[in-house]
Amino acid sequence: MNPALNSRGARAPAGIEHRRHRRYHLSIPVELRSPEEEVPAVRTASRDVSAKGIYFLVSPGVEIGAELEFDLALPPQMCQGRIVRVHCRGRVVRRDMLEEQGKIGVAAVIDEYEFIRED
Repeated sequence: MNPALNSRGARAPAGIEHRRHRRYHLSIPVELRSPEEEVPAVRTASRDVSAKGIYFLVSPGVEIGAELEFDLALPPQMCQGRIVRVHCRGRVVRRDMLEEQGKIGVAAVIDEYEFIRED
């Protein structure tokens, strides 16, 4: 479905939020990997996170549709005094060209995730 159209096919008014899940403006560490390539992980930080998506900045080279694996490190203040890691699999759904130090903004949908125990 075209995101500019509502469920009945009518154009949605400009400025209306189309996301299904609440977005939290949250900067948390992200370690990003490609599941198909043997390349070193890239460290970055999120700009915002929702139950089914994440937005972060990286160097150019990530393409729309690319599958990703990434680990999030949830901070102790969110997790009863412990760092909690979440391993995610997802795919890139949008790229934004930015003027920030040669970086691009990447929006990715989170298809699956699991909490990683660190005992």
